[in-house]
Amino acid sequence: MSIRISSLTLPGSTRLEENRLPQFRAVPESPVCNDSELLEPERHNYGYQVGRRVLPYRMQDVYDRSREPVTLKTIELENDCLKAVFLAEYGMRLYSLYDKVLGRELLFRNPVFQMANLALRDAWFSGGIEWNFGQMGHAFTTCSPVYAAVCREPGGEEFLRCYEYEACKRMYWQVDFHLPEHARELTAYFRFVNPLDEAVPFYWWTNTAVPEEPRARVFSGNKEVIYKKILETRPGGERILAHGSMPFPGGMQKDASYPGSFQSSNEYFFQNEHDPAQTWEAVCYADGSCFFERSSPRLRYRKMFCWGNHKGGRHWKDFLSDPGKGAYLEIQAGVAPTQSHGLDIPANTEWDFVQIFGGADGAAEWNESEWEAGCRGMYRILDERVPQQRVEQSLEEYRACADLPVQEILQCGSGLGALEQARGGVAPEGLLFPEQTIGPQEQPWLELLRTGNLPDVPPYRWEGRFLTDLRWLPLLERVAQSGNATAAVLIGVLLTENSRREEARGWFERAGDDPLALRCLAQLEEDPDRACDLMSRALGLLGDEVTREYAQEYLQFLTQAGRLQQAWDFYDSLDASLQAYERVRLYVLSAALKLGKIDFLDEQYSHPFAVVREGEREYTGGYFTYQAWKDLPEGQDCPTEEQIRQKWKENRVPDFIDFRLSSM
Repeated sequence: MSIRISSLTLPGSTRLEENRLPQFRAVPESPVCNDSELLEPERHNYGYQVGRRVLPYRMQDVYDRSREPVTLKTIELENDCLKAVFLAEYGMRLYSLYDKVLGRELLFRNPVFQMANLALRDAWFSGGIEWNFGQMGHAFTTCSPVYAAVCREPGGEEFLRCYEYEACKRMYWQVDFHLPEHARELTAYFRFVNPLDEAVPFYWWTNTAVPEEPRARVFSGNKEVIYKKILETRPGGERILAHGSMPFPGGMQKDASYPGSFQSSNEYFFQNEHDPAQTWEAVCYADGSCFFERSSPRLRYRKMFCWGNHKGGRHWKDFLSDPGKGAYLEIQAGVAPTQSHGLDIPANTEWDFVQIFGGADGAAEWNESEWEAGCRGMYRILDERVPQQRVEQSLEEYRACADLPVQEILQCGSGLGALEQARGGVAPEGLLFPEQTIGPQEQPWLELLRTGNLPDVPPYRWEGRFLTDLRWLPLLERVAQSGNATAAVLIGVLLTENSRREEARGWFERAGDDPLALRCLAQLEEDPDRACDLMSRALGLLGDEVTREYAQEYLQFLTQAGRLQQAWDFYDSLDASLQAYERVRLYVLSAALKLGKIDFLDEQYSHPFAVVREGEREYTGGYFTYQAWKDLPEGQDCPTEEQIRQKWKENRVPDFIDFRLSSM
């Protein structure tokens, strides 16, 4: 078995810029969700702590669709049966798992490297296996480096560890990858440590992308599912979760175990409350090959996601890859009934589990069988290769390795772990956070710890992180007592993220006429017109220093307030370098559609946008208004609602701008 650093060259772009403004958590933190179609037990914790939150991380919201050869750093873990390739600088995504015995790739291996707007921090890419810890919406680190290191078992066998300090939830996580010689499967041991004297909202889902073929079929150990039910597919429609059973949940006319049968983007979650032997999922193909994974009981729920066999879904697959080469579906494993269900990890607690990944042949008869018979057949194949006893033994064996020391760091993660150690936190045994990993975003906080001071810069020029741990509050308050406006803004951000918004407002006001302080007040403002006025003041103070972050937020506020002419005039006044940013153009789109700015619309509906959000309907939906403007009868000033509705009915949308999650 070997572990080595290598590289991978793909067509794509690694351009990735962070947004310097703090993005506050969603309110409410536990949104009210429509649970009317769930069973009573399934309503428990539905929506609990699933509202979007990002801080202390920054949004990663600028990238493009340029294609040139890019070289990615990889870490390879290999024995005589399997070769695993991880993307070291992108969340340690398992990019490839090649089975030498079967002579084939087990995962969807994306032939390009293309980012898109699908994750918590925006940027995301498809393919491989993603390790999602933190908050609903993929992982904070999915497009960032995490630590990767070589460790050694007592018998001398090396294994690969990835880990990080997750500063939003103030927890530590690690994944140890074990691949002994002659092993046909890759085993991952997961450990999560809550060092706090309080419970913390917990989220974990392993997302595995595998090739999607017309007769690819999904099996798991439980018939009961919670699935997405689309009540209305037009803009403003509602998608809720409902209870059903495989293979025809909710009265579907087609067997949902074949993801290719879906005519919309969809998902379902296999429920498993009690059976530790049924924590598994598999995808079987018409040629009899299959991919499977099995875990210990804490990772008890399973999910299938597919983009669907409709124009928008097909475009999403092409958009995330090369045309005709991006077909994939995801099988996922999590600790809660769905990704919309929350739970807490108790105070001062460690949780762990193992998950085992592999492939097999000889499953062809189960591809076309009755579904429950197919599940039993797949389970026999799985249980022969990975019996439950082996899962239990692996958990005990690798739990004993969890505290083993790092022998060599192959890739460094963020400086947050080292900063937490400097603050007084104690990392679990086996996790190493060298002080030299403290970078420019953490350095001002280290200075605060050591000197009691912050850099002498106005708030809007702050380049450090916006930390959210209340244990920093006393230090910041001491600095703020001297009239330091930056400390006041940092306190305001910290309190906002800890649901103390009214206190935060006072600190932002205390910072005075600073663009960042005014912008943060605008974000807290419930009155849309007042928010616009605050942002206008902020931009006036910035003058020639207006950045794309402030410009796009001002446009967002103006359009939300219905000030469409003002939004267009502001956009029109911007320097061309700011107008070029995609999010700036998307935020002024509604104004252009209302005002009939045809030249602008011609350009936007021929531009290959990179940053359109999954489920963001305005861009594609606005095309029908654009069509109505283009077909406006001579002498008519603007299209009527009926003319726009007619374009909706005709439903003629070019493939390359169709980002819808259903056919309508």
